[in-house]
Amino acid sequence: MTERTKERGTYLGGQQIAAVLGLHPYMSIGDVFIHSTQGRQKNEDWDDDDWSSFPGAIRRGMILEPGLCDYVEQQRKLDGSPNRFIRDVFVEDPDVPFYAGTLDLVEIDDNDRIVVVHELTGTTMRMADKWGPDGSRDPMAYKWIQCLWYMGISGAPQGFVWALFADSRDVRRYPVDRNPEALSNARTEGERFWLDHVVTNTPPTKEDMEKGGWGAVADSLNAIYGFGDGGELSPNATVAQAALEYTEANEREKEAKDAKRAASAKLKLELRDHTMCRWEGGTVHWKNNKPRVVVDKDAVINQLAADVAAASGEHVEDIIGNATDKHTTTKPGPRVLRVYIKKEKEDDQEG
Repeated sequence: MTERTKERGTYLGGQQIAAVLGLHPYMSIGDVFIHSTQGRQKNEDWDDDDWSSFPGAIRRGMILEPGLCDYVEQQRKLDGSPNRFIRDVFVEDPDVPFYAGTLDLVEIDDNDRIVVVHELTGTTMRMADKWGPDGSRDPMAYKWIQCLWYMGISGAPQGFVWALFADSRDVRRYPVDRNPEALSNARTEGERFWLDHVVTNTPPTKEDMEKGGWGAVADSLNAIYGFGDGGELSPNATVAQAALEYTEANEREKEAKDAKRAASAKLKLELRDHTMCRWEGGTVHWKNNKPRVVVDKDAVINQLAADVAAASGEHVEDIIGNATDKHTTTKPGPRVLRVYIKKEKEDDQEG
């Protein structure tokens, strides 16, 4: 680790190079420009000392990554790796001062050289179709180039991308081979971006910003160029299709909520006075949360008025305490339904 890890806008890391190449689904080249010329961009409500203030996807990564590191280390040891493991290693490119990055997990040989790079990520089954099968060389493209970038900077001959699907406990491993041609292209495009845009403080064109990064293009375009009041837009196929997708997603969300409410009602009706049901495939709990302490404020006020009027040398603190205790009750917390379904592991079948 070096102090430069705190100055993320001073170099191009793996995520930034993926955005420059138009491969990052959540970051555009415009975001990298803002990041590199104006410092770290983040919501004002994010608090570095309070992880719960971060968005769900970032918070998920903060929570899951340490456990995934443990898993990867164990798997590699089972594979027979003789190397030492180090987490969060900051590495600078030996030739280009603005190429660097923090590597999630690396393996070090007896000569203190980085020989394996591991890029870790947490995701959900909603994105599963964008990832290849476990063991294939087909992770999402932005994670592939990110791992390759770190292999190039560190000189590691081997790399892996590991994806943990948090809502299914599924972990997939993707070997990454050295690819001199792809790495050379990434370095060329990175240098062009840095010299043409960061050094000269010249924003990328709107056309360049619209390449890739479908999750972030609109925000960075608005931040750099602004969206004016241009009146009504002429109809086009993109708007019509996106509006249809938006409506269909809303309908699916409503249907899912209705289906969840109906299933919840069935479970509660079946459980009735029971708090749990277990079977081979899962468990359903319907238990009370922690007890609630309820203070009848109106009764306390009335009690205080009467007690103060009749007080005879009693301390006010005692009067308040007695009145509060008298009208404080403990009630059971609400019954909360929790459902756990075991995920079946598919066994490898021969033939």
